[in-house]
Amino acid sequence: MMNIVCKAMAETLWRGVRFAAVAGVLMVMSGVPARTGEVPGAVALGGRLYDNWILELRYKPPQVRHPLYPAGGKLTGTPAETWRCTTCHGWDYKGKDGAYGKTSDRYTGIAGLWALRGTDPAKIAAVLNAPAHGYDDIFYDDQINALAAFVSQGQVEMNDSIDPATGQARGDKTTQVEFYMTVCSNCHGANGTETRDIPPVGFLARHSPYETLHKLLVGHPGTKMPAIGVLGQARITDLLAFLQTLPERADDTAPPVRDVLAAVVRGGRLYDNWILETHATAPKGFHPAYPATQTTGVQAEMTWRCGGCHGWDYRGTEGQARAITPSVIAKSLRAGLPVEDVLTILGDSNHRYNGILNARDQFDLATFINKGLVDLDSFIDGAVAKGDPVRYKHYYEAICAPCHGFDGRKITNAPPLGHMTRQNPWHAVHMVLNGHPDELMPPMRVLEKQIVIDLVAHLQTLPADR
Repeated sequence: MMNIVCKAMAETLWRGVRFAAVAGVLMVMSGVPARTGEVPGAVALGGRLYDNWILELRYKPPQVRHPLYPAGGKLTGTPAETWRCTTCHGWDYKGKDGAYGKTSDRYTGIAGLWALRGTDPAKIAAVLNAPAHGYDDIFYDDQINALAAFVSQGQVEMNDSIDPATGQARGDKTTQVEFYMTVCSNCHGANGTETRDIPPVGFLARHSPYETLHKLLVGHPGTKMPAIGVLGQARITDLLAFLQTLPERADDTAPPVRDVLAAVVRGGRLYDNWILETHATAPKGFHPAYPATQTTGVQAEMTWRCGGCHGWDYRGTEGQARAITPSVIAKSLRAGLPVEDVLTILGDSNHRYNGILNARDQFDLATFINKGLVDLDSFIDGAVAKGDPVRYKHYYEAICAPCHGFDGRKITNAPPLGHMTRQNPWHAVHMVLNGHPDELMPPMRVLEKQIVIDLVAHLQTLPADR
């Protein structure tokens, strides 16, 4: 198989998502799913180190061949590649007995790691630290332990997902369209051809399916791509099957199919902050329709943002969120209002968004109001999330922690997650569902409702100070 680096391939996923439009709410509704695929953050980190520790740790590439790599191997001319675990042990973890067997141009004759599944990680760490592998002088203890944890706990039988004879994914290519269109397309585009520094996603998924599957499970080294192994291999197999339907060439003229949920989550980001999402310049002064008698203590820019007037719970002056957003003056939004009616309102003499938001922006925002409003009182009791803060902690560790850190304080130009989610839980839920404007944060609207509630409950347990 070709060794092709796939970047920012995917974020979150559920198989067989069931969308229910109830009172205008478009969201996955079901019972709490089984915790199939619980992947601690250390295992995901170990998987990225297994892929390319040089990228993950931002280390200077070694200039000499790894001592265990065969002198006659095809990668002797690129010594840094010989230090990657995947180079010898393969993307399927089976080395000479797997996809890197004798018929492969990547054959080394080196055994895989498959037999080490379930082995005490301390014993694996000892092998990594031994002179033969030589990682004792390169990795810190926590990094060695993470790599050992992946070898022990993180390997999966990739041939359960991929037909080794054809490279075809064994999944259902139809179940994860919504996931790709809401999450992956933020970076890769609807056709998977818009990330300039890698080949099209369709090409990668067809020609390097084992590598692609590995990155879906644990993320891509050195990037913000989250690990989605927490969601279970079967679900990710379906996503891989869909990726293999995407174009192989960047010049493919096939029109993209944009799912309605993609419009909903982008509309949610526009509702949050269309100025950021569209890279616009904030209008000067207060919105002309904002009452001059009520501007005390109100930031002018907030009067131009939907959430500023209608609140983060969408209930305006009738909602609980009004207490922490002084700019809220408007009435509650009406879930299910037809898109055409919302478009008329956006352009009327009161709102005045014609000429400010383009046609797609207005359509996405209208679609969010039509189908994306949720009853946040079912998520939050007072200011406290109604969920179990422990049940889906491993989702946070695998999906959120690569950017936010395990304590929620890694992003230094934003308040700690613990502070933000306690102070304004309604806004927190809104961003968990729809993503952060103009950021790569994946929208979690594709997850079951209870998982989102539990995630926010966990966020509220994180430290609130620096």
